[in-house]
Amino acid sequence: MKGLKAKLNDRIEIMWNKKIYKSTVQDINHGELTINIPVAELGYLPAAVGEVLNIIHFQEDGEVYQYSEAIKARKNEGKLAYLIINYPNRAQKVQRRDYVRVKYNQIIKYTKGKDTKDIKLINKGFLIDLSGGGMKVKIKEQIKSGEKITTIINYGSHELKITGSVVRSEIDAHGERVYGITFDEISSFTRESIIKIVFDIMRKQRELL
Repeated sequence: MKGLKAKLNDRIEIMWNKKIYKSTVQDINHGELTINIPVAELGYLPAAVGEVLNIIHFQEDGEVYQYSEAIKARKNEGKLAYLIINYPNRAQKVQRRDYVRVKYNQIIKYTKGKDTKDIKLINKGFLIDLSGGGMKVKIKEQIKSGEKITTIINYGSHELKITGSVVRSEIDAHGERVYGITFDEISSFTRESIIKIVFDIMRKQRELL
């Protein structure tokens, strides 16, 4: 199998409600991965069966992959608890610099669904932050986890049309919907363009300090 080559004890990180939960691969069998219940400082991952997890997978050879999979089942063996997910068929190799995130606010236009030639971006949202791997946006519309959205991000002379998947949602202190989007359907060229934008924004922010 090309791409991800999961092995026992590979490290797993899951972003959920602004916290990073950590786990390890415990079993690989019949097209499934079994992992320990992910843990953060304040407790166990509260996600239920059927919810989609945005997963960062660290292989023992140093390669890093990102993928999204729903929790297929939970199981217990004595005092130990595990989650079962499908072995990802579309894991995307990423570089650690993809995770550098910068606050960047702008009004964006978006629509639900994948990018097509005739797609029209008719809805408005608000970009909160950006990285090479995804973004956080504030949108009034209710969007389900796993749904695709396509948006345009403008920066200087750059205009990038990007499609991503909703991997988490929350309600902020003002009662507004905030969504975490992972860029799982963009080209390497587009991702590199986003990373350059992120580092340019960081440079300009440092100059203001």
